[in-house]
Amino acid sequence: MKKFVLSCLVAVVASSSICFAQSSSDNDAKSAAIFAKIKKIDILYNLLPVLYTKAQINELLPAIEKARATARKVMDQEAKDFATVEAECDKSISDALEKKILPPRAARADLSDLLNAMSARRTIAALKNIDSVKTVFDKVMTPAQKKAAANSLDPKLFDPKAKPEEMTLDEKETIYVREILLAPMTYDLLVGMAKHTD
Repeated sequence: MKKFVLSCLVAVVASSSICFAQSSSDNDAKSAAIFAKIKKIDILYNLLPVLYTKAQINELLPAIEKARATARKVMDQEAKDFATVEAECDKSISDALEKKILPPRAARADLSDLLNAMSARRTIAALKNIDSVKTVFDKVMTPAQKKAAANSLDPKLFDPKAKPEEMTLDEKETIYVREILLAPMTYDLLVGMAKHTD
């Protein structure tokens, strides 16, 4: 179980941050930078055992970059969607604080619909990205590398109800692609690895 300790700690720290009051200090940026380095170590723990060749990395990078572009488009659309409701949110908050008026039920329903639509859009994009990157992964990696990738992480870290002993290798590979190859920091790490790989 030792090999999963860092992943667990990273997940705990990331999720527990919401328990602290939202304030800023001179240490925030430095703390965030160090946490990012810890996350990179966590990802590298899952990348290095697979023994990627430079050729394989160069095959994967365009697929990952395309997935990143898709995610960026989704986030840009979300920014536009949020902008359309900002004034309404400001008014609802102001009325609640200054006039003790509850935010309109219909407005809250509209905001809920908006968030649900965003969630659905993200899910569709995520599934598309996973499929496109996994297609390249399956094409360029050897059976031994696929097995190493699948066994480099514990599915229960991402789904407590998962039963690894009942999962197929393909299912574990899908988790690897989703959580490791499509992690925001992985692209730059793979670029760095390629510079030091034959």
